[in-house]
Order: sequence, then C-alpha cells, then structure tokens
Amino acid sequence: MIMRVAVFLVIFFALATPGLGEPLSEATQKNLERNWQLCLVKKKGPFSANTCVCRDGSQEMVRKVNGKLVIPCGGAFVWCEAFRSDWGRALAEEGVWIGNLFQRDLYEWESIDDPQALVQGYALEQFVIESNPGHKLDELRAYGGLSGAEYEARALPLFLDRHVTRPAYDPDAHHLATFELLRRFRVRDDQKEIVRVRNASSAIQAKNRDFKPYRDRTHNQISASLVPILKEYRAGLSAGNALAAPTGELIIAIEVLVLPTDETLQEAIVAVPDDRIRHELQESLVGFEGSPADRTTALGRVLVSARRAMSHTASRRRLLEVGVDAYGLLQKTIESAPAAERRDLAQGSAVDAAFGAGQLTETQWGALRSDVAAGDASAMSALAERMTRNVEGAYATVLPQWRHVAPSVERFAASVVRGSPAGLSAKGEQ
Repeated sequence: MIMRVAVFLVIFFALATPGLGEPLSEATQKNLERNWQLCLVKKKGPFSANTCVCRDGSQEMVRKVNGKLVIPCGGAFVWCEAFRSDWGRALAEEGVWIGNLFQRDLYEWESIDDPQALVQGYALEQFVIESNPGHKLDELRAYGGLSGAEYEARALPLFLDRHVTRPAYDPDAHHLATFELLRRFRVRDDQKEIVRVRNASSAIQAKNRDFKPYRDRTHNQISASLVPILKEYRAGLSAGNALAAPTGELIIAIEVLVLPTDETLQEAIVAVPDDRIRHELQESLVGFEGSPADRTTALGRVLVSARRAMSHTASRRRLLEVGVDAYGLLQKTIESAPAAERRDLAQGSAVDAAFGAGQLTETQWGALRSDVAAGDASAMSALAERMTRNVEGAYATVLPQWRHVAPSVERFAASVVRGSPAGLSAKGEQ
C-alpha cells in the first residue's frame, strides 16, 4: 500500500510542474504587464465607478464627479455594481478576465467576444484570491459597494443559461471550466435568506467596526469561500467575546445557502426539464440513503448520468447544478467517513466523479474505471495524469497569459485534482 501511494503522489506532484504552453509575443507580454500593474496599484483595481442600471435602461454613477454620493435613478434602479475599468478591459482582451461579477457580465454579455475565456477567468481569479491572501484581488472582495450578493445570486443561473445554450458551447470541451465555475460560486437564489445574511453581518459590524471588511465581503457576494474566512475571524476572537455566537450563526446561515444537501440535490434533479433525463437521474439515486459505500456509488452514478445528458441543451444548466451538488456531497461523504474507509470510498468513486466534472473524457472513464476501483497502482497513476492534463487542456487558451501575470495559477490544475475524490484517495492512504 505504501509503495502504491508513493507512486501515485510522485506522479501527481510531478504533473504539477510548469507547462510550456505557447510563448507570448513581446507586445502581449508588455500589454499584460502594464494593465496588470494598473490593476494592482489603482485603488479599485480592475473596477471603475460603482454604477446603477435604472429601470428605464439608463446608467447613473453612485458618486458624482464632484465626489457627492447620491441615490441613483431616484431610487428606481434594478441593480448596482462596478463596471470594469479601461485597464481591466484591456486585460480581458488578452484573455485575462478579472473583476468578474455575474450581474454586470450578464448585462454586458452581447459585447463579450469569448465567453469561454470569461468563464475560465472566474475560476482562475478565485484561485488567485484563495491562494494569495492579501493580494489586491483578495482585498477588493472586501471593498464596499462593488457588487451586491442579492444581484449575484439572482444573475448566476441566468449567466450560466446564456453560456451553456449559446451555439458555440461545446458540452465536451467546455464542461470542465463551466463545472469549476459553478462549483466555486454555487449559491441558492433565496433572496429572503440572503437579506437575512446581509443584515446579520451588518449587525455584527455595528458592534465591532473591525468587522467591516467581513461585512463588505458578505454584502458583495455570498459563496463557499466566505466560510473559512469567517471561521478564521471567529477563531481569533478572545474567550467569551460576545461576537462569537452571532458570527457562528452567520456562518451557519451562509452554509445553508452555499453547501449542497440531500434536499438540494433532489430539488436540482426535480428541476431538470426533460422527463427522460430526470427519471434516469432519479433512478441513479437508488441506494443513496444506505451505507457510505452505497451512497458514494449512487452519487457517482448521478454524476455520470448528468454528464452524459449534457447534449440536451435545454437541460444543461440544471444538469450542471445536479452534478455540482452530487460532487460536493460525494466529497463530504468521503471526508466524514471513518478513516479506515475513506481510501476505498474515494477510490471507488474517483473515476465517476472525474468524468462527471469534466476531468476525464468518456473514453478515458471507460478505460480506467474498473482498474482504479480495484486499486491498481498503475491505473491510479494514469488517472492522476489524465486528470491533470485535462484540467490544463481545458484552460490552455488562457493559461499562458495568466501565468505571465499571476504565477500561482501554475498550481491550479494540481489543486483541482487534489480536491477531487482521486486526491482524497491519495490522502486517505497516507
């Protein structure tokens, strides 16, 4: 067993080394460097003025040229967020999309030449933020007024619908990056609960001004990435601090909005519009409420069924939601199982999960499935290699540009694989 783990991990981490990619022209490099630097030194980075879109379609800035704050549109606005700055747009033209907001990007959809590069940018920007605490992009998430959690939650499914139903969308080549976007930003569009979360964060700030950056993060966008940040804040409070309890309640309220449950998965399946696909997904859930082994097997079947049905255009967004919820529940089931069972559970579901998430092609899935489930060392190594290469391939058109300005994205593919059931299998054997 030790030898098998050693082989898997050596190959896994070897594959995390820098890829060569196509060399960038000198002009492209200079353009990237110049505009990236502007995004780092400007107060609002890649964002321009906070702007509201009025009910009549016009736009009004929240802060006038003379610096005076106003209530735009006479209060009759549909949404308010910051648009991209000129230098932010210049980066996007080179394939590096940052300052990404669902509502604003949905509004500008018709002007976006390469929606797939934008989708890739959502996950890559979030990776830079999470892997570089204190980075300018991370700090901007705590800049008040750049966006609205209620707008972002409402726009996410509409954004995805526009993306996955466009004629140029390839359900094979584009699935991985779209899945990664939703996996990071999945949030229930429950406006009542979102308002409750916003109010709870404001109430904490009213008792402690130091909480403002956390309050602003919460008001800007609610996603799973907030949970560890708030947990770290709570852990840093002194014993007996009165803010510990309301912060804990805020964390729980956010988790209700962003973490998958058995109920959210079943609701996602019911929402699939095609009767045949919906029935097949429901059949895949047989055994779901049984033992951990039965549960992971059923979740793997759901992931496979959802991926195979992606050719049905009208169901794509709903199928993505089914897949992301199943993937999250699969990870949770493995991680919460007794230590002695984790490796077998992860290994048994690794290939199905990788296929469902777009990290394997169907041919690769069929070739590796039985051998990986049986614990074959060479099959585990092949799985790690295929997954890593496929993640790199799914972002190949933009990774050279991103690597030039944000070298930490070199670890992006490895992080995706490390967080998958395949990666959990390796951890379970250590």
